[in-house]
Amino acid sequence: MKKILGMCEAAGLAFVNHAFNITTVNMTSHMHVMATSSACILALQGHPDYLADDYVTVPTDYSGGKIRISDCPGLGFEIDRDKVKAFHQAFLREGQAVSYASAAAGLIGTIPRD
Repeated sequence: MKKILGMCEAAGLAFVNHAFNITTVNMTSHMHVMATSSACILALQGHPDYLADDYVTVPTDYSGGKIRISDCPGLGFEIDRDKVKAFHQAFLREGQAVSYASAAAGLIGTIPRD
């Protein structure tokens, strides 16, 4: 991503990260990289509905329709290890969670359940 941002900066092109960020870890890491470049004209797509029960101790704050980069250490969040364990157990029982009806109906291959 940094190489692409550098190429955009050198060419005078704008960069828009339209990503399906389903976890705080993914979304926040993208935000930190994008904050290092003047090529980023728009932020990224976030999903408060997916992040509402994420595996971090403090949910992402969407106040005013914006997400700010935290000034806390590291990427600015703490992993909720109990949630990670609970989600792992759910994965072992139920397989991969999918949000698309066609995948839930078995029409798209996902990680096998058994």
